[in-house]
Amino acid sequence: MLKSNVLQSDNYLRANLDKLSRTLALIEQVMNSPAFATSVTNFNTFSFVTYDCGLLRRTTSTQLPVYTNIEVLAILLKGHSTNPDGTTNMDLKLVLSNDNGGDVVGETDTNNVTTTYMDWFNSDSEAELAAHYVHEYCHTLGFQHSWKRHCDRLRDCYSVPYAIQHLLENQLTGANTGNCVY
Repeated sequence: MLKSNVLQSDNYLRANLDKLSRTLALIEQVMNSPAFATSVTNFNTFSFVTYDCGLLRRTTSTQLPVYTNIEVLAILLKGHSTNPDGTTNMDLKLVLSNDNGGDVVGETDTNNVTTTYMDWFNSDSEAELAAHYVHEYCHTLGFQHSWKRHCDRLRDCYSVPYAIQHLLENQLTGANTGNCVY
């Protein structure tokens, strides 16, 4: 069983922490469900190639480590650490920023610190935030996007961070906000 383990929560005030707690509970509920396991193992195909683009066209590609769907699920559920009782943890280092993220809800840096922008945190539903945090969690596990510099967003539907984000959000809301066709 995967649990959230908040190691750092910079700039989250009491009301923010309450919303964060409810959001993380949604992630745990979905990711530990048989329906989520089925959706990941039955996903048509994850993309493990990163394309770099210049002037809106593909110029280079980099092969990323390739995993089967079952391996992706195992990595997600293994988390970052294991408790004595055998449960596993998503070890989260979180920062709530007053900066303007524009059209970006948040991002994860090379130290696995996830920054979420306050405007998005305040306006997004708990289900939408759960999708964001699980996307960023995928980055902390080493999964990458399938594009750089916004040149091929449709291909990104098949990168692990976006696919898992959309699968989780779909289970919570029935929606597909990423406009991905699976």
